[in-house]
Amino acid sequence: MQKPAPEERISVDVLIDLKGADKAAKAYAFLYAAFRKTEISQNPVRDALDCITPFIIPYLNKIAGKQIDVAAVQTFLRTTIGFDIPLYALEQIVPSLVKAGLAEYNPTVKLYFAKRSDTAFDIVKSEIETDFDQIEQQLNRFAKSVGLDTPPASSSWGDALISFLKNRAEPSPATVAKIKGALLDPAHVEYSVVGSFIRNLHEKQYSSFEKLLRIFMGVYPDSLKSR
Repeated sequence: MQKPAPEERISVDVLIDLKGADKAAKAYAFLYAAFRKTEISQNPVRDALDCITPFIIPYLNKIAGKQIDVAAVQTFLRTTIGFDIPLYALEQIVPSLVKAGLAEYNPTVKLYFAKRSDTAFDIVKSEIETDFDQIEQQLNRFAKSVGLDTPPASSSWGDALISFLKNRAEPSPATVAKIKGALLDPAHVEYSVVGSFIRNLHEKQYSSFEKLLRIFMGVYPDSLKSR
């Protein structure tokens, strides 16, 4: 009998190399998987912030031996992964890096310094499979089904979905364009289509709705919390 192929694994470094909507979607799914993985381990996380640590390791390796600048860590997470972590939250994480052997504290100067780590955080790829492309295609078909054949205000429907789920408020009035013969705000049209799509998944395709939640764990939109 032929042996099954070894399970493919993916690391934070791979996520950093991803581009566009795919990067953001898989990054959030990876974060969710990081949290779930610790739930069944001997060392469960004390706080959800602990799940951010794997994403900081590549930056620490780049600055090994140098002082850890929390603002620089924040910029790294935002520009490479798409996480927008408040400075006060990152300041809580830094001391835990010492316990994890990823940093050292110098009591004389009262500063933290980065250490190089040879261990890469990785998990089985199947654990974080997001099906993002499938969800994006469903959204594209939904938009056409409601009569919207033009591209969204965002660069793609995938970007429109990410934008909707990361924003906490409805977009402010913007430009007006002729859509289907009527003068409408493209940003509001996009927002309405994505909102209706998510509601439709919740009511009629709950398995797809659950996939969506797995992808964007942690950026659940306020518009759906009451449902």
